[in-house]
Amino acid sequence: MIHTGVDEYIQRRRRLILAWFVNKTNHFIKLMQTTRTVLSGSCALNIIQSREGAVEINDLDVYTTLQEFETVLQVFTEDEHYKVIGNFHCPPAGPYNHTGIAKLLRLYKNGTNMDIIVTNLTLAVAPIFQFHNTIVMNFISAEAIFCAYPAWTLNMVRLVHPRMYKQNCTNLAMVKALVKYMERGFNIYSNITELAPHQSCCKESYFCRHGKGLFT
Repeated sequence: MIHTGVDEYIQRRRRLILAWFVNKTNHFIKLMQTTRTVLSGSCALNIIQSREGAVEINDLDVYTTLQEFETVLQVFTEDEHYKVIGNFHCPPAGPYNHTGIAKLLRLYKNGTNMDIIVTNLTLAVAPIFQFHNTIVMNFISAEAIFCAYPAWTLNMVRLVHPRMYKQNCTNLAMVKALVKYMERGFNIYSNITELAPHQSCCKESYFCRHGKGLFT
């Protein structure tokens, strides 16, 4: 009974959020199912947070594959009447930003923003797990809601991946992302010992076998 109640609550939250962006929510959920499209960003974080509305929804991030993106785009432009206002290519490959993203399309309708992130990988969800400069990784599929680190996420905690500062991978985009989450109320940590007991043996490498799989 508890499981059923939680599932109904989550599904209700999902429908309410989708209704901000699309008129035909049930049709869009079926589209997600057939194309294996997933949603991430502030909308996913809003649902995962235990207090409704704890995270403000800024836009909708839609992840899809090269094979399916034309179908997804057609629904938004023809059925939902969004306009494409930007078409961006993947950033140059580097030590950390090679995420398998083929293109990004930015859409707009009546004050509502949406990004369609298109990956050349097999699964639409794959790029989300390559954005692990911090541990906040969440997504919504047609069937479920996934949170990689629920305890820390629910407690509004972010841990910066040690690779960022130990291998000189920090850049302006990352700083802006951290500032964005600080504005949302997250506490940012750079050392796992600040969050839990930890044997310090990772001074030289970003991998640590005591990190409970955080960065494996």
